[in-house]
Amino acid sequence: MVVDAAKAMINEVISDKLDFKTLGIDTSETFRLVDLGCSTGPNTFISVQNIVQTIEQKYKAEYDQNYPSSLEFLVFFNDHYGNDFNILFKTLPPLGNHFAAGVPGSFHGRLFPKSTLHFAHSSYHHYKTININRL
Repeated sequence: MVVDAAKAMINEVISDKLDFKTLGIDTSETFRLVDLGCSTGPNTFISVQNIVQTIEQKYKAEYDQNYPSSLEFLVFFNDHYGNDFNILFKTLPPLGNHFAAGVPGSFHGRLFPKSTLHFAHSSYHHYKTININRL
């Protein structure tokens, strides 16, 4: 599955490259991430949850394994203006220490002010559907 392959790559990048101290993230900071081109399907929630879990694990390992994560997350969901963000937010699972916001517009242009994001995610899923009855 595409989501599982992406999860392994994301976990590796976060484990190897994410440095909380360089980003200035401490125990009182909000970690801000975006899913660019999120659409309205469940894959966006699976991807974001995988990212958040991996970041939380690394955070706990760096600061204190016995300390419950006080790191909060602000997750921006981005897609074109025509995307129905109402559908997206109606299907949003309970987020716990996550806060959500919709950001309409093309990610081929600038969507956020400087130094807004700590992590950006975008994936492209292409599925070919075959009608077996027509073979």
